[in-house]
Amino acid sequence: MKDFLFKLIIAKNAQFKNVYKGESCYIFGNGASIKSLDLNDFNDLHSISINLMNLHKDFEKLNSCGYVLPESYFFYRYFINPYDKKIKENIIGNLFRTKIRQFPDLKLFTSVTNFFGAPTRNTFFFHHFEKKLPDKKFVDLAHEFSFIAGGLYAAIGLAIYFGFHKIILVGCDYFFSPREYGHFYSLPSKSSKLDYSNPYPQLILQSKELIDIEILCLDNSSDWLKNIKYTNFCSKPLKYKENHEIVDNYSLSEMHRAYEDQQFQHRVLE
Repeated sequence: MKDFLFKLIIAKNAQFKNVYKGESCYIFGNGASIKSLDLNDFNDLHSISINLMNLHKDFEKLNSCGYVLPESYFFYRYFINPYDKKIKENIIGNLFRTKIRQFPDLKLFTSVTNFFGAPTRNTFFFHHFEKKLPDKKFVDLAHEFSFIAGGLYAAIGLAIYFGFHKIILVGCDYFFSPREYGHFYSLPSKSSKLDYSNPYPQLILQSKELIDIEILCLDNSSDWLKNIKYTNFCSKPLKYKENHEIVDNYSLSEMHRAYEDQQFQHRVLE
């Protein structure tokens, strides 16, 4: 019965099949490299954003065609904290709900487990039906969608279903060589570990036959994907900003409150 109801809910996603066939788009991660970027440079193509990108003050400048946050049970006001297993106010989920409602026309895609917590009328749902590893045979938003292991997985799956022929990854710093850590909304990462391993081997393996993937790099490169240098991309120098310059005080204070309550792993304030 549950699977039958899920199939009814996600069937409406068939309307998005190949709606951008043959076009290119950006996928925005949440990496710290975004602190050095000007989002005005990225409105020439459609964008798909993931996780907490909507907390960026300039998010509205993107030409957004979709947004993905695949985490299960994320949009309910109270939840079982995955870290201490206690029932608590869902601070980050409630913050996201508040922010995403500022964009009522934006199409938000999330797990069907969030059905009763949908924050906007333009919330759409997907489900894996036990296909939990990325598989190029199961990239159907209206049926079995196996790209669900995280925000980047879901965004690439969405781009494939939308019919895009190429994606340019922005702020996906785990693909840099060596990997870079941290987020645009957090304090600078103090990690000095040099890790050159591919963080998403299965994702890339299953995607590369379906869509062309490139990555925007700053003064670094990627061993795993085609590279685009920012200075060649927009012909201007990088300009670094601290997190408090690109995220409003309310969002930072809520994330800090979640951090102190052991709901959030990233430090955003001293």
